[in-house]
Amino acid sequence: MDQKPSVPPLSSTDNKLERKSSIDTEPKTLLQEELDSARKAALEIINKHTKEEALRLFLELFIMVLGFGSY
Repeated sequence: MDQKPSVPPLSSTDNKLERKSSIDTEPKTLLQEELDSARKAALEIINKHTKEEALRLFLELFIMVLGFGSY
């Protein structure tokens, strides 16, 4: 007689799909005043620093915003 391989029974949690609200997966957006403020700050950095310094600052801030720690 052929024996079938033993398969563990599914638990009740295995049958359920995990659902996330779409708000958790959607990109975050800024208000117009937040965009204007960010543009103003970026222009100040560009006007007060060399290209290399400005790039380094933008990259540091980008990394911090994404939560990868300090640059």
